[in-house]
Amino acid sequence: MKQHLASLLAAPIFLVSCVSQLPKNAITVDRLSQLERSPTLSARSIEISISLHENDKVTAMPSVITMVGQPAKTVVEREFIYPTKFDLAASTPPKGDKSFPVTPSTPTAFEMRALGPQIEITPRIRGPFIELTGKFTRTSHSGFGRGAGEAFSPIVDSTGRILLTENKVPLPHFTTEEFRVHAVGLPGTEQVITFEGLQLHFTCRVVR
Repeated sequence: MKQHLASLLAAPIFLVSCVSQLPKNAITVDRLSQLERSPTLSARSIEISISLHENDKVTAMPSVITMVGQPAKTVVEREFIYPTKFDLAASTPPKGDKSFPVTPSTPTAFEMRALGPQIEITPRIRGPFIELTGKFTRTSHSGFGRGAGEAFSPIVDSTGRILLTENKVPLPHFTTEEFRVHAVGLPGTEQVITFEGLQLHFTCRVVR
């Protein structure tokens, strides 16, 4: 499942003529006019630092250095291994009183899914500003379902006595979120994009 949200502009340049109740990244009209007359930023490569803020938890993404106009990717992931093929449950010949008459469904093949956030971002120069465009993607494991059918059900003997109850085939559920990213700001200033329940904090530095 993908949740596609409309593009959000982080820390826009607010055109204001007063200084009361200003957003954190607001600038005055006079300051904007001054910046517009400034020389175009001279930069060939940019270092981008990114952190993810959610539920009072801060996750620092690996910073990236990329050439102006070239996309870069930063990822924080963990590997989730899950079974994809199974041998079905089978009865086994009895071997004395202590033998177990049923072998449960057994995994025989596995796959890996990378979980966690990743950001693809491209910096561009817009006058004295650095513009960042790209997308934020995050894949999460949201639980398990269970394979259906007689081979995956509790197995009983002829008297109805349960011989095998934990004869399960877990089917993982994954959720993928995707948000567009657009931030514009001066080098060294923090820009914040707010999505539903989380914030992305960006800071750019000219490398050369």
